[in-house]
Amino acid sequence: MSFTWVAHKVEKDAEVYAKGDTAKVKAYLDSVSSLPAYPILGHTYQYCLERELALGLDLKGGMNVTMQISLAELVKALSNNNPDPAFNQAIANANIDTRTSQSDYITLFVNEYEKLNPNGK
Repeated sequence: MSFTWVAHKVEKDAEVYAKGDTAKVKAYLDSVSSLPAYPILGHTYQYCLERELALGLDLKGGMNVTMQISLAELVKALSNNNPDPAFNQAIANANIDTRTSQSDYITLFVNEYEKLNPNGK
């Protein structure tokens, strides 16, 4: 854990020195790679870098991904893009109904389809 702390300290110093210039950050890190960075044990930055803990995205600053599924597109895809006019009208009606109804999309779609085509499959 201490190697990680030391390596990150050197990298932070490089960022402060470079003021946002990535070329300067790289040059700084290259120039200090063989200098002692761990004063107690005399290890270099390169030595510490090779022994630091591998941090996941959650510890490096993270990444959030939000994925939203279009249920209308899912229903169309599951029906192999059914060209039936009643089917497509039921999807359109269900899309409108979702704005005011508390029911889930599939229930709304099925209700609309049964209204438009009571004998449909």
